[in-house]
Amino acid sequence: MRIVTTPMCEEILILAGIENYVVNKNPDNEQADFAVVLSETDTKMPSLKVKLNTFSQIKESILKTAEIYNSTLNQSSTSQYDNQELDLNLSREVSEISAWANPKQKKILRKNNRKIKVKVYSQFLKDIIIDMGYLVVDENPDYVVFPDYLEEKIVERADIQLNSKNNSKLYKSDRIDEVKYLKVPSHGDVPINPLERAAMRYKLLEGELCTKP
Repeated sequence: MRIVTTPMCEEILILAGIENYVVNKNPDNEQADFAVVLSETDTKMPSLKVKLNTFSQIKESILKTAEIYNSTLNQSSTSQYDNQELDLNLSREVSEISAWANPKQKKILRKNNRKIKVKVYSQFLKDIIIDMGYLVVDENPDYVVFPDYLEEKIVERADIQLNSKNNSKLYKSDRIDEVKYLKVPSHGDVPINPLERAAMRYKLLEGELCTKP
């Protein structure tokens, strides 16, 4: 089976133990049998659409990719892991990247966030915010979290200024007790490795939304 994937998803195939694949930003330009792509990517060929926003989504995507790949091959295939071994290896590897990837530590961390109200723009950020235990609201938030590609629109609408302290990505108003706005990188200026990308976003959110403003 000839597999094609995009640069943003390549690490999923690597961690699934798959060696024979091609990488193309436009999967349909390749004559492949199957594609592994982000959930928002459209392809004409059969594909597995993955979400790579949270650590659990990343792990599930790796296991599903390996499962589909192995199901098309004989037992004598050179796939690096069976799914049970892969699951154990992933749990160890992912847990070392961030406390948020460790189920026990994550349960404790989530309790600290449950009273912090956050309004979120974009689904990929909402997945992470919910995973971190913040309370997602539409009105009267403590924070507004938005992706970088909406920065100009959000800044203009809210009349806010960037807080220049410590290279923060946190915006604030000149008014006292105003809602704080946090910009989060989307697909630009982020690690291409999904685990590193997730770790960066979790660390940013944890650092800026750690207490009520």
